Amino acid sequence: MSDVHGYAIPVVSLDSDDGFGVGARAEVYRARDGYEPYLDAWMVHLHATLSGYQHHRMRYDRLWPHARLTVNLAYRKWQNAGWYGLGDGWRVLDPPNPKFQRYILQQPFGRVTVRHDLTGPLQAFVAADLDVTTIKTHPGESGLLNQAPNGMDGGPQLEGLAGLIVDTREPEISPLHGVYAELSGRAGARLPMIAPRGAMFGVMAVAKGYEQLTPGVVFAGRIMAERLWGDVPFYEMTHWGGSTPIVGMGGAETIRGLASDRFHAPGHAVANAELRVDFLTLHIRKAPLVAEAVPFADAGTTWGTDHTALMETCAVCVHPSAGLGLRAVYDASFVGRLDFAIAPDAVRYEGDLNGVKPTWGFYLAFDHMF
Repeated sequence: MSDVHGYAIPVVSLDSDDGFGVGARAEVYRARDGYEPYLDAWMVHLHATLSGYQHHRMRYDRLWPHARLTVNLAYRKWQNAGWYGLGDGWRVLDPPNPKFQRYILQQPFGRVTVRHDLTGPLQAFVAADLDVTTIKTHPGESGLLNQAPNGMDGGPQLEGLAGLIVDTREPEISPLHGVYAELSGRAGARLPMIAPRGAMFGVMAVAKGYEQLTPGVVFAGRIMAERLWGDVPFYEMTHWGGSTPIVGMGGAETIRGLASDRFHAPGHAVANAELRVDFLTLHIRKAPLVAEAVPFADAGTTWGTDHTALMETCAVCVHPSAGLGLRAVYDASFVGRLDFAIAPDAVRYEGDLNGVKPTWGFYLAFDHMF
C-alpha cells in the first residue's frame, strides 16, 4: 500500500547573488515499503526576485525495483549574470560597475535521466537535455561585448550524457553514512550545426562521502571536477554535466561566498566539507523536524583557458570560503537550508590598484548542497 505525503508552502528567499525573492513550493510523494526514499515524487517550485532572477522548475522522480526515471523542466533567467573573464585571474571592480561585469541570460531547460542497477551498488545512467539560450548585454560599455567569448549568439543546445554511479548512501536525502561516486561524459552541440558552430564534449567525476561520527553528528564531503573541449559556449563553463544539474562556479551550489558565476573556464573543480550537527528535534503532525548547525568550508579552481591574451594571472588560483549554515530536515525528505559564508576575492580598485577583499554570501534555499 502507498502512503501519500506532501506539503505546499510559500517561499521567501534572500541571497547575495539575486537579492530578495518570493515564490511557492509544493511536493507530493508516495512512500512504499522497499522503495527508498519513496516510490515516486512530484515537485513544483516557482521563484522570482526583485533583481529580475527567475527560476521556475518541475521535477518528477519515479522508482522501480531496478530503475529510476527523473524528469527536470525549468525556466531560468538571470537579469544580472556575471562575466569577469575567462580563467581565474580576472578581478571584480571596486567600486562595482553594475552593468560592465553583468549581462542577461535566459534559458528554458529540460532533462530526462534514466538510471538502472547493474550489480550491487553499481548503476548506469543515460540522459538527454535541451536548453535554449538567449544572451543580452546591458546598455553601455560591457566586458562581455569587449571580450566576445564563444557562445555570444546563444541558441538551442542538445546534449547527451551517460555514466556510471556507485551509490551506498543511507538514507539518500540526508545520509548518515555511505558514498556516492560518479564518472560521466557529455557531448552536445548548438543547433543548427552550421559554421562556426561545432560539437563540444566533456568528462566529469564526482565523489561524495558521509560518515556518522557520533549520534547526531555527520561529516559530509564532496569533490567534483569537469573538463570540457570543443565548441564550448562560455555559459556552459558554469553549468555542470553529470546526472544531476548543477549551476555555478561560485555561489550556493559550489563555492559559497563568491558570486555564482565568478569563474569561467573549460576545466573546473570544487571541494566541499560540512559537519552536520543535530541540536533540536521536534515532532510536527507525527513527523520529526530536525534542526542542524552546519559549519562548512569550500574551495575551487579552474584551468584550461586557451585565451591567454584575455587572461590575467593570479598567484594562487585556489579560491576558498568558509561559513556556518542551518538546516531544517522534516520527515527525512524536506530540507530547508540557510548558509552564511565569507570568501576572499581579487578586486581592482580605482586607479588600477589590485587587492584582495572579503566578500560574503547569504543563501536561503532548499535541499542539502550535496
